[in-house]
Amino acid sequence: MNPLDIAIIRGRLQQITDEMDVVHTKAAFSPVVSEMSDRANAMIDPKRLEVVSQGKTGLPVFVSAMQSAARAITDKLGGDLAEGDVVIMNDPYLGGTHLQDIKLLRPYYHGGKLVLLLVSTGHYVDVGGASAAGFDPAATDIFQEGLQIPPTFLCRGGEIRRDVLRLIVQNTRMPESQEGDIRAQLNALDIGARRLTSLIEERGVTQLLEAIVELADRSEEQMRTYLRRIPDGTYHGRETIEISQTEELIIEVALTFKNGAVELDFAGSSPHYRGPLNLAWPTTETAVFLAFKHYFPEVPINGGCFRPFTFKCPPGSFLNAPWPNAVGGFSESAQRVADAVFIALAKALPELACGGSYGTGGTLTFSGYDKNGSFFASVFPMCGGYGGSKGADGLVHGPLPIGLAQFPKLEASEHDFPLRWDALELRPDSSGAGRWRGGSGSVFRFKPLVPMTISFLGDRARFAPFGVVGGAPAAMTEITVWNKDGMSGGPGNSMVKGVKVEPGDCVEMKSAGGGGYGLPSERDPAANTADLKDGLVSALSLR
Repeated sequence: MNPLDIAIIRGRLQQITDEMDVVHTKAAFSPVVSEMSDRANAMIDPKRLEVVSQGKTGLPVFVSAMQSAARAITDKLGGDLAEGDVVIMNDPYLGGTHLQDIKLLRPYYHGGKLVLLLVSTGHYVDVGGASAAGFDPAATDIFQEGLQIPPTFLCRGGEIRRDVLRLIVQNTRMPESQEGDIRAQLNALDIGARRLTSLIEERGVTQLLEAIVELADRSEEQMRTYLRRIPDGTYHGRETIEISQTEELIIEVALTFKNGAVELDFAGSSPHYRGPLNLAWPTTETAVFLAFKHYFPEVPINGGCFRPFTFKCPPGSFLNAPWPNAVGGFSESAQRVADAVFIALAKALPELACGGSYGTGGTLTFSGYDKNGSFFASVFPMCGGYGGSKGADGLVHGPLPIGLAQFPKLEASEHDFPLRWDALELRPDSSGAGRWRGGSGSVFRFKPLVPMTISFLGDRARFAPFGVVGGAPAAMTEITVWNKDGMSGGPGNSMVKGVKVEPGDCVEMKSAGGGGYGLPSERDPAANTADLKDGLVSALSLR
């Protein structure tokens, strides 16, 4: 194809999915989407069942998960998909992540021909389960985590099935918010369909489909070109996740590169366990793809860039957990999978390596009744420091690297919920030292204005973000709740379950920093002086 035509179509597809993201965000009822942007929208090639385009502000962890969801839906319902239909599902064993991430799929037809699949994913605050807002650190199976929705027709022929909608919203503690978020996703799918129609009217179906095939093939070849730069051989990575103050899960990965392809073998990783940090296999795949995309950001995101990867993972591993294991804390384990891959890649490409990030979703959930007697529940995802890399210190107050969910604006959360913020600030002496320092962690502190129930599901309280090429590790996560019974959490503890707090009590989260790159002794003295002046480090830490 003419390169100019390809560039135009690629840009238009990107613009369409970007606009789907905007519509989804603006129409959502839940602040988790409207303020934190915990959502993504994409197009899928119905023949290859590969991602064609995804909105640039969508959560990266949803990219290949939506591809897996599309494959599951077409496998189960593909023969019945007709124009005007919309399928809803949240089964993580088919579509990745966890039950709160609800996926809607709409087939797009033009002239009676199926052209593309439009997919929307949004995080829902509450889907039932034992704990409001999910992320239950005590969950031992998926039934305790909420309502499971297999691929189900939400709309037929352009009409919402009221019985299905009622069934879903009645199984949540926040039915109005749930229905509003479903309709927001339907709006996003609708704008995607309308914009695709405009594109086809300008360019034609044939040219659009030819461009989609060529764009995917180009991404595949570009990824293989980068992989050929890595010397053939096997490189190992190992990471550890705490599941209590005395127990942990181990991730072992071996990356074997050969002629522009890579095989990942997770033999030696821990078996599944009765807790919420297991991963359904589509989530593990997604974490691997994201890790490589961090190293090779120039490769456009579509299904083609995923083709050079093959996998081995023992049945029963917590990275390939069988149903009905709990998977609500997927973000912790998925980030650790990416970190294990980063550690292996640092050995293969040290010049592109970076220190470990703060690396935990660190999700605090809170719920209760406001002064008017209305129920509320929501989540606060932790932000923290990224690792230093060759030539640059790490980012401060960044979102989880495998996601992009933002910490909400303080004014917005005080407006939406009965709480008062006392602090949101950088955490001194939390970054890993190095020639290029890691980013600082953050301190979050608030007080409830009404009785609440607080839980926290996180990581990095026992195992610090790693340094690379001689860099030092960073400070670790700390979560502390002070109430009339004393203190819950504290150093070394990254999980807090169902703590009751009253007005005047205090909740504090301290996120980890990022690991350093290179020997600390090689850091520019002027940079150390600037860090000291800015309050990022103390004089004691520079000795």
